[in-house]
Amino acid sequence: MKKKYFYSMWAKMLTTAVLLIAGGLTAVCAGWSMAGLSSGMNVNEIMSPVSYEESQKAEHYVRRELQDQLGKFRSETKILQGNAYNGDLTLDISNLNDGVNAENKNQNLEYKLSDLDAFYNSDGYPILCWLTQTKHEYVYDAYEEGDETDTSEYKTSNSSTETTTVPTAESATDTNIPEPVNVETTNISGWFDAGDGSTGDNRHPEAYDSYQVKCYNNESDVVYANGIDVEQKFIKNINGVTLAEYARENDQLNLLSDYYDDLLEAASQVHDLVNQTSSIQKQYDNTNVYVYLVNEDDGTIYTNVPAWNTEQAMSLDQLEEQYQSKDYSAQGKYLYLMMDEASGDSYASVTFLADELKGTIRDIMGDGNWRIFVGLDTNYHCRTSQSYYDSMYYTAYQDISGQIAFNFGNGEYRINVFAAIWVFLSLAIVMIIMIGVQTGRRPEDDEIHPVLMDKFPIEILIIKDIILWVALVVGYAESVVHISSNDRYYYSTLPSAFGNAMAQCTVLGVLAAVLFAWNVKSYGRRIKERKIGGSIIAGIAHAIKRTVDASRKTIQNSYRAQKANKQLLIAYIVLIGAQIIFMWIICTFGFNCMGGLAFIFFVLMVLFDIFVYLKMLKSTSGKEAIKDGIQQLAAGNLDYRINTEHMSGENLELAEEINKVRDGVEKAVDAEMKSERLKTDLITNVSHDIKTPLTSIINYVDILKRENIQDERIAGYIDILNRKAFRLKQLTEDLVEASKISSGNITLTMQEINLKQLIKQTNGEFEEKFEAKNLDLICDLPEEQMLIMADGRRMFRVIENLYNNAAKYAMPGTRVYVSGSIEGDTVVFSMKNVSENPLNFKADELMERFVRGDVSRSTEGSGLGLEIARNLTVMQKGTFDLYLDGDLFKVTITFQRIKKEEQNPKTEQTES
Repeated sequence: MKKKYFYSMWAKMLTTAVLLIAGGLTAVCAGWSMAGLSSGMNVNEIMSPVSYEESQKAEHYVRRELQDQLGKFRSETKILQGNAYNGDLTLDISNLNDGVNAENKNQNLEYKLSDLDAFYNSDGYPILCWLTQTKHEYVYDAYEEGDETDTSEYKTSNSSTETTTVPTAESATDTNIPEPVNVETTNISGWFDAGDGSTGDNRHPEAYDSYQVKCYNNESDVVYANGIDVEQKFIKNINGVTLAEYARENDQLNLLSDYYDDLLEAASQVHDLVNQTSSIQKQYDNTNVYVYLVNEDDGTIYTNVPAWNTEQAMSLDQLEEQYQSKDYSAQGKYLYLMMDEASGDSYASVTFLADELKGTIRDIMGDGNWRIFVGLDTNYHCRTSQSYYDSMYYTAYQDISGQIAFNFGNGEYRINVFAAIWVFLSLAIVMIIMIGVQTGRRPEDDEIHPVLMDKFPIEILIIKDIILWVALVVGYAESVVHISSNDRYYYSTLPSAFGNAMAQCTVLGVLAAVLFAWNVKSYGRRIKERKIGGSIIAGIAHAIKRTVDASRKTIQNSYRAQKANKQLLIAYIVLIGAQIIFMWIICTFGFNCMGGLAFIFFVLMVLFDIFVYLKMLKSTSGKEAIKDGIQQLAAGNLDYRINTEHMSGENLELAEEINKVRDGVEKAVDAEMKSERLKTDLITNVSHDIKTPLTSIINYVDILKRENIQDERIAGYIDILNRKAFRLKQLTEDLVEASKISSGNITLTMQEINLKQLIKQTNGEFEEKFEAKNLDLICDLPEEQMLIMADGRRMFRVIENLYNNAAKYAMPGTRVYVSGSIEGDTVVFSMKNVSENPLNFKADELMERFVRGDVSRSTEGSGLGLEIARNLTVMQKGTFDLYLDGDLFKVTITFQRIKKEEQNPKTEQTES
């Protein structure tokens, strides 16, 4: 197609017309499908509409009604146990299965049937339901100091907060209600609805829009304190006692919630029983499902049809014959199921019920040989049932769908609305794409031609589109909801309701297509021009930015060439001179002679003062920023840079120079760190290189020792060689470990350890070494366990290094003191001894590498033990302090204590 035809006015009009038609048809098909889906139809039933009796919704209705009727039958059997209903009969709520004939009833859990039914119809039932299901939400796990309440003993509540729900004399004078930690007002109006099944005359939901809940630090108190108010108002057992009082007196508050569940279940079942036994006719009038159930073991008959409530049980053939009469079903419209469990014969048009019916009856009614008949009254004598309205809706839907058909070949075919939706929607999308391509262009050229609408701010267009789309969506949804709300129609009005709804959907679909085409054109032209068009927000932001930039550049350009002191001096001189002139004019002429001019001069003077003040403030702010930068640099923070964005003149130059100094210091520090890393790597590499020949030396020395050399002089040399080799090996290993620790290249396995036990173990291992040097070990440890979080193997290395240090450098014949203590939240280990050699240096120097207490270096130490011990301690989040006082050497190590209630923490893997 040539461009002049594709972009012509006729092509654009044709594209738009097709879009409108496709949009209207899409809306109609979608509306028709949604009308079916919203009424409960499945996809197959929408594509091939069926009568209500053939639908899954009818089957589900039969299932619900059957289970409801079985529940009522169960209540009669379970509770009355063959007795006639009498409100004075009593029931043990903890033993519902034995009903009113139960033996050994607990009088504290025994209630009259009339009281249980009255409770179900009162406000107490939904309130107690709400309490049992939401009680955990009002348990306070933690309290602020002062909020803690002793709930171990019940005491009189002195709270000034009054509960607005059910104030009674009993609850007001109860001296055993625990004092609440807090009182929360909660909206419970949603629990007062018809869904809970109780609609008694005493129900006044508007009086209970809010409920003040008493909150405690455990669930038992929440249930007790709030439940006792409900019981005292609405229900008590035959002894006049509440369950809450019974549970408290018997130390069973933890069972009170279960008691309430039993009470609610008993009240519900008794209420169903009362409704059932009051009148079979009432059950018959409120449903379109007929149930006939016979227990062939004892001949008991259960039915909701008065005419079928005979002394002699009827056969399934008799029931089927009566069901198919005009009194119980329409001619040719049957939906029923009958089953004889003893013989195994069954017939069902409701196929899914046949598979599950046996299990359902046993679950609800118990074991037995059951004969059952279930049928749907297709005459729908109960006109208030939802099934009646659904049947009318399905019939109207089926009739109208049958009219939407076309003849093809030798048969008639219905239109598949789901397929039609996709066909019309695809056509609409193609038309939208074509409109997007055509918009803004004309046949004579390839240029984009904007229209007046493109000059409007885009915010106005967006607001307009949001309003229109919301109106269309709401109108469309209202049309579908209007048609699916079939309970407001009679059968005769349903076809017209369908027609009106589809007409509305058509109009709204066309309007949606028009709005979509308009949006495509409006935004398409802007996108093609790559211009967003006018924008109110963007315009305001651009104006503010332009004003700020202009003001900043004017100030910077006016004063950048001058030094700060000269700027301030010139500004002050001009300010003082101007103020003198202005004040002289004002004082000479006054406001009487030149009132207007004098006032203008005064305003100008104030503005000039403000301008100078701002300039001084800017200069002062720059100096403060420079001062902060110098302080940060002096503190060693090399990541800090002075922000020079709003500086000018001398402040700018000074700040840039300081930043250059920072860069130079950072480079120097990086170079030093690199040099330190090279040193560490050198030590590590050399140590690794020494290990290989050293291992060979040790192995050969070991071989020589095994040769049984008789020459004592040579044997002595071998011993010396062996000692020196092992000393060199120890030094090499210490060097490697010290390098790893200093570079952080080790892995710690943090776990709970007992430092006290570790110290005792180390004492035993060094006992011989200390005795060989005539050292007396004095150990003082606390009775408590010294629990800390550390790596056990690394912590032993720390303690071992300190003991080795004492064994090597302590003066013979003296004492070595080891002590442990618990100080608050910390565990402290201390070790001190008197040095054999004078300590002629500071404690910090002794902590450096290769520094030993023996200045002559005649001992076998490497000078790395203390550094390794300190670094390992710090890496395990401990502290390592060294004190020297004359020849007294003392080391103190502290760790965070693990308290008893914090024991058994999870093992933590940390890599330093």
